[in-house]
Parts: sequence; structure tokens; C-alpha cells
Amino acid sequence: RSVVLRCFVCVCFGKITLSLKDCMTQSKRAEVHDVSVNDIALVDRFTAVTACSDTTLKTFDCETLETKTTLSGHEEVVNAVCITSNGLIASGSEDKTIRLFDPRSGVSCRSVVKGHKEGVVSLKSVGENTVAAGDRSGIVGIYDERQSFNLLHVIRGHTSDVLCIEKIDDNLIASGSRDRSVKIWDKRLNYACLKSLNDHESWVTDVKLLPNGELATASVDCCINIYS
Repeated sequence: RSVVLRCFVCVCFGKITLSLKDCMTQSKRAEVHDVSVNDIALVDRFTAVTACSDTTLKTFDCETLETKTTLSGHEEVVNAVCITSNGLIASGSEDKTIRLFDPRSGVSCRSVVKGHKEGVVSLKSVGENTVAAGDRSGIVGIYDERQSFNLLHVIRGHTSDVLCIEKIDDNLIASGSRDRSVKIWDKRLNYACLKSLNDHESWVTDVKLLPNGELATASVDCCINIYS
């Protein structure tokens, strides 16, 4: 069962600024990049990292909003960033690679993963030592952090860009796609698709597990669906 809420979706291009709210009374703004900021993740309670269309990532202090480091290496737009279970920064790019950076040891790229044939557009740590990456061909790759990010499994089922991935529990993950669907995959069944949710009328841009165990999905159709 789904509950549909109407909402507005606003997308801006060009110079992007980051706005942080403190008790809804004070706004902090920092110019992190000069072009689109595509994703953000918390490295720790004091530091965040952004993925940007200028091919870089930047870490910055969450309190002062000052840039700490610039992480380079990608050759095209950086679409996604996540923090792995062992504390590495993983970034996905239109250059079809995933790059790994260790925030504890400087700005050098630790390794480059070349498991995709199309641009990587989503990343999510989905378990201990496991990262899922979605690309523009509709594939979700499952990687093992312990073995130099070896590709463990390739999930096929989407017919277009996998724009978002969410961990439901230790065995289930959800992915949302430009093909308008949300699919639930089960690790215990070799990542077979348990269910395909096809209620959206346009691209599914995000999927999140809510504190009450329900699944929320957001779409370009201006709807949020809640699944119980």
C-alpha cells in the first residue's frame, strides 16, 4: 500500500551554495563549488564531503564551512559519494569509475575501480564491507571492500539509470531508477528481485528507509510514495 503526497521539486543549475539551518533561525551558507553539487555525505560528525560537476570532491568543516581538502582524479562529472563501512570515501563518476580516498591519509586516490561500462550515478554502503553502485545502463554492482573492491555480483532488472540505492536491512536493498520503478533485491536469493514498485509516473530520484520501517520514494512526478 502506498500513500501519495504532493510536493514541489526544484532543480537549480550553475553556482550552487550549501545552506545549513540551525533551529530554523540562522542560516549558514558556503560556496563549496562553482558548479552543480550532485551529492553529499558525512565523513564524521565534523566533516562532510561533496561530489561535484567540476570533476572534484571537497571535504569541509560542518561548523565553520571552510574547505579542508580537494579530492581530484575523476575525468568527468562526479555524481555520487558515500562513506564505506571502513571509513573510506567512495565516489562515482560519468567516467565510469569508482574512486576510493582515505580521509585520514591525505588527498591521494587510494584505488580506482573500473567495473562499469556506463557512468556511475549512485553509491550506497549496504552492509559491512559491501557497497552498491548504480550506473546509467540500469545495472547495480555489489562490491567487496575487503578485496580491493572486487565485484561480487551484478544485479540486472532496471532498464535505465539507477539514480538511488537504499539499504533496508542486512539482506534487502532497494533501488530507484529513471525507468520509473523501485525494485527490492534479496541478498539471500542471489539478489533476486522480490518486488517491483511501479507507481511513479516519472524518474525515481531517491529512496529512503524511514525510522518506522516504511519506505519513502521521491520522483520527478512531484510525488512522494510511502510503502508499508
